[in-house]
Amino acid sequence: MSGSEAKGKTGCLGALVFGLVAVTIFVSVVGFILWRAMHPDQKDLTSRVELVITDHQLPSSVGNGPLEDYRVIYHYEVDGKTYEDNDIAVDQVWVPGAPLWACVDPKQPARHAVLMYPGPGCGDKDLKNTTQTADLVD
Repeated sequence: MSGSEAKGKTGCLGALVFGLVAVTIFVSVVGFILWRAMHPDQKDLTSRVELVITDHQLPSSVGNGPLEDYRVIYHYEVDGKTYEDNDIAVDQVWVPGAPLWACVDPKQPARHAVLMYPGPGCGDKDLKNTTQTADLVD
């Protein structure tokens, strides 16, 4: 193998490594940005409130309809004001009369996240659910 052939192979290998590093950095940055957009910091949701489920749409057998069919409408109160929102029901526990909780931002009570999983508590950075904005109804 001549010296120019060795330099050519080294140059191709260097370009390949550089390309892989560049792609890895790009994918990491885009992934981080998307993750932050989908998991905002929820430390300001410090007050725990009970949700009252007022209506639900839950098919008799799971898997018979589109995801939108599994919705519940709920309301909660903060400082004498009632807020209402809806969400996709995760299981048969989300029916009228069942206890359900959310974490609320005391400075902006319409901002809340439903507590769906055991573990995270109000004031935690990630409550494992999206932050929503309820409507003020009275």
